[in-house]
Amino acid sequence: MDVKERAEIYKLLSQLFFYPEDDFFEKLPEIEDFIAQILDEVYDSENLLAQFSEAMEELHTLPPQEFQAEHTRLFINSFPTLPTPPYESAYREMLLMGDYAEEVGKYYSLYNLEVPEDLPDHISYELDFMRFLLEEGDLELAREFFEEHILQWVPDFASDLKNESRLKFYRFVANFLDDFLEREKREFEIGEQ
Repeated sequence: MDVKERAEIYKLLSQLFFYPEDDFFEKLPEIEDFIAQILDEVYDSENLLAQFSEAMEELHTLPPQEFQAEHTRLFINSFPTLPTPPYESAYREMLLMGDYAEEVGKYYSLYNLEVPEDLPDHISYELDFMRFLLEEGDLELAREFFEEHILQWVPDFASDLKNESRLKFYRFVANFLDDFLEREKREFEIGEQ
């Protein structure tokens, strides 16, 4: 997988964890085509392709309000009862806006990037930062951020999402994310001796 493809996958994953506004459903055919293309050309994974097919079939028959309700239940409802809080601080410190939120903000400031003040360690922004770093060609900082932040909590988040989601779509996203992180570990040569 080349750097451009990796950046595109980070961008896609980042977008999938934002609240699904009405425009999400308008863009769904485009998102579906892009994921199918990645799974077919880049991944060549029959298992993920089958999961994706089932997830999309379910999503096409689901009223948008039900999908939005599941997103809210998984990612937005009150902390600490939230099944899958999409924040690094929640996983690593059991609180919101903790030290890790501040640490992540320092990384963003290296490139003068701004994110909403209360969301620096949200999974969408961390994944999008990885996209940004790959597009900028800053592979050294990308590897550091991946190892020091992404790997420290996103695998647990993906595991929780697989177990907690009532929808096949988010279970597929969790499996896809998990698989992608393993591929990224190999790309960055993390854990290889």
